[in-house]
Amino acid sequence: MSGIHLLDISFTNQGQQETITPVLLQDEQETILVDCGYPDFVPLLEEVVGRFGLTLAAVNKLIVTHHDIDHMGSLAAFKPTRRGEQW
Repeated sequence: MSGIHLLDISFTNQGQQETITPVLLQDEQETILVDCGYPDFVPLLEEVVGRFGLTLAAVNKLIVTHHDIDHMGSLAAFKPTRRGEQW
């Protein structure tokens, strides 16, 4: 991999400050997002990916490490809406 980007996302949840860290792995052929955060976190992901000069449209694979809500909560947002269409 030519790029490993830690996507630190800080937010307030029930009055407490939290940070999650999805990871973006990138080489010449692949851009892989590892975990996708809580539900409705796509705008936050887009913002932090933008800090590396990328967009979520560059992601061509997604890995979810386990089924906790902070790792897979935004997974449905990445589902293509039509056959062959990417998020």
